[in-house]
Order: sequence, then C-alpha cells, then structure tokens
Amino acid sequence: MQLIMALFYLPLVAARCRTVKFFKEEGVALQNHVIKTVTDSNPISCGWQCADTPLCFSMNVRRLPNGWVTCELNNSSRTADPRDLISSPGSHYYEPAEVEHCTAEQCVYKEGKNVISRWLLDGSDVDISLFNEARYEEDIDSEKALYLDGLYAYATTPAVNFVTDSFTLASWVKLQSPVKDPSTIFGY
Repeated sequence: MQLIMALFYLPLVAARCRTVKFFKEEGVALQNHVIKTVTDSNPISCGWQCADTPLCFSMNVRRLPNGWVTCELNNSSRTADPRDLISSPGSHYYEPAEVEHCTAEQCVYKEGKNVISRWLLDGSDVDISLFNEARYEEDIDSEKALYLDGLYAYATTPAVNFVTDSFTLASWVKLQSPVKDPSTIFGY
C-alpha cells in the first residue's frame, strides 16, 4: 500500500474569515478514539465539525456509495497514538496543521511565560515524592512517565506560593485502559 501524505489545504471560511488547514493521509484511519460520527453531503463540513469541537484532534473521512461522507471525529491523533493508525482503504485521515488545543508533542517543548514552577514527571524531577506504589514507567514510545496505579498512589511537589490574583494549573492524564469506576484524579 502506498501512503500519500501531504499538506492538504482545506479552506474553511466563516463569517469571521477563519481558515483551518489539515494534513491529509490517504488509505489510513485512526482507530479507538472516535468521539462523534457525522454523515454529511459535503466533506468540508467534517473540517468545521472538528474545528468547532474542543476535543477533536483529528478526523477520519470516508466517502459512502451514495456520494455522502462519514466523518469520525477523534479525541487523539497519530502524533499522540501512532499505534492506532491503521490501514483503511477508502479512508482519509486528517490532522489539523495549526491547532488551538495542541497534542502532547506539539505543546511539550513550548516555554511558558511567568512560570512559577513546573515538573516533567519523567523521573528527572529531584523534588517529587512518590507514595503508595506511585512509580515511573516507560510507555510504548520508551518515554518515562509518572504511573499511578490504584486509588491510593500519589505524588507530591514542593509548596508553591501563588502571589498573583489568578493562576493556571495544567496537567495531562493518559489512561492505559477505560475507566470502570470514576474517581478523582486531582484533589486539594
């Protein structure tokens, strides 16, 4: 199978003159991450659906025999989950070329402004304390990450003095399997 990958310029223009560009890869689709399926007569509508859905990081598009298209909006991308990109004749995989909400690889190396403190949680942080089976494990990409197994595993960081009126606390959590019993992943 020959994979064709190109910057596919799909102009999506609205009243605010917003344009969205996608990378296109033919003959493949991302599996296990579909959050919404839409059937439409116009493939451009798929792009708008993805652009207007905050958790859409990519989409699979397949033309139906009646000429319409099926759009599968994904909450992940080939960047974040390359093992889930599968051969799918007749499908086209699209990933936004410019994203407002970014994937792990796109955001990880950007430096923030006015950062009080940060921890990579990859085993290199000397001031992180692990408790109750919390540990660092390598993922499938051979990158170390903090692994919290069970209800009582946790890690602590040094206290941070928030001297401003507002602040942002950001975290990224990747589940290894679907959640059977919901529980709190952050507490104060």
